[in-house]
Amino acid sequence: MLTSATLEASIQTSAPRLEPRAASVELQSEFQRMARLISPKDRSTQDDLVQEMTLAALECGKPNTRSYYLQLGVSRALNYLRWWTRPMRRPRSLTATQETPEVSAAVKRLEQSLALG
Repeated sequence: MLTSATLEASIQTSAPRLEPRAASVELQSEFQRMARLISPKDRSTQDDLVQEMTLAALECGKPNTRSYYLQLGVSRALNYLRWWTRPMRRPRSLTATQETPEVSAAVKRLEQSLALG
């Protein structure tokens, strides 16, 4: 799982810093790619995840590196998924077995790929 120490470490790198608004525009394709990794079959969930990642970048108060914005966005998307996969938070249109195992597997794959990289 991403920690604040990981995020802070990426801030202190010498990579060029982006303003939050510029980062939210520049990283749209990356956010979309991450959303497809997390939820490959559900376009509406992908759109929600991209919005969450973009909001995470926009809510940043100061310029940061590209990797910081990516980590922050992915962390927020995973938190969003965890919130929606809890049984009490699920919309009535979803059954208890619909996509939850798939989303959980995607979250694990993404966390593992971030931990390795």
